[in-house]
Amino acid sequence: MTLVLKPTSEGKDLQRSSSLGPYLQGALMEKVDAGYAALLHQLPFNPYSQYCRWEGDELVWRVNALTDEAAGHIIEPLRSCDTIELRSMRTTFDVVKTSLETQSLKTLLNEINEPGPDKMRIRFCTPTAFKSQGTYVIMPSVRLILQNLLMHYGQVYDNNKEGYAETIEFVDKHVRILTYNLHSHYFGRVSGGQKSVPAFVGTMTLGMRGPAMTAGLARMLLRFGEYAGVGIKTSMGMGGFQCLDA
Repeated sequence: MTLVLKPTSEGKDLQRSSSLGPYLQGALMEKVDAGYAALLHQLPFNPYSQYCRWEGDELVWRVNALTDEAAGHIIEPLRSCDTIELRSMRTTFDVVKTSLETQSLKTLLNEINEPGPDKMRIRFCTPTAFKSQGTYVIMPSVRLILQNLLMHYGQVYDNNKEGYAETIEFVDKHVRILTYNLHSHYFGRVSGGQKSVPAFVGTMTLGMRGPAMTAGLARMLLRFGEYAGVGIKTSMGMGGFQCLDA
């Protein structure tokens, strides 16, 4: 679901930053019942993501639900909203437009077996980072991107907690970075006294070779990333992700 928001006169001086994501997550959780919110805290990967970006004087907020259950608890309450209130910022946004897009899991999985391009250009729309051995990683690799997406997919749809080590090893051998245009970008935290998260934004083109099914799996995972986000803190506004024409 995409919501176009316009700040009231009270909020016109907002910093135009993707760091509004954590505040929007707070507003979103206010609309979710307590039982479901408690369930989300127990999951290693959330069945939703959200991020925002400024377009002129309007804030475009994208909220993605990965399952029917998540859509019922997260998307449905937003459909009747006229305003979004960020209480901790004492700011209110008017909802000026909403649009809803649905994608079936079957259509997504068809990417694996259908012919497609041998390269894909991707955009990290909001600050993106990975975490490895307790350390933030701000230089993306094919392995980090596809491993994160495959593990997220497995947790949400297959309840697979073991990962897919052999699959990642194989795909990593057949996908490579062709070009990139990235730069570092910190993502602010909500809690006072905590440092910002080091991250990156920008574009990257990936090339796929080898067996057709391997390229298809890579394309499917990248398409999945448009809904799931990629990397850490995708429910707080990090890892906003788009597939572009190569």
